[in-house]
Amino acid sequence: MGVKGHYNTIKTDILIIGGEGAGTRAAIEAATKNPSLSITLLTQGPIGRSALTSMANGGIHWVSHPHDSFKAHFQDIVRMRYYLNDQNLVEVLVTEAPLR
Repeated sequence: MGVKGHYNTIKTDILIIGGEGAGTRAAIEAATKNPSLSITLLTQGPIGRSALTSMANGGIHWVSHPHDSFKAHFQDIVRMRYYLNDQNLVEVLVTEAPLR
């Protein structure tokens, strides 16, 4: 049995699979660091609307209101993902997102 349908073969220096927040950011960073590289971003649908970033209430949130706290934000994220997150990474997200 052969593969049916249309397909293309391309050459690329960097292939990034997943076009949500992390994948898109990785592509931007790679292009910024070395503009001469050929970078391909492979995604299953429209960027920002086809996987986990869109499930995170439409994007990345951070503590920006005086009545909010890093602890409350951390707990919200962990609870919303049913405690399956890597909590060390959640802590990095919560504390570093406002600085970026």
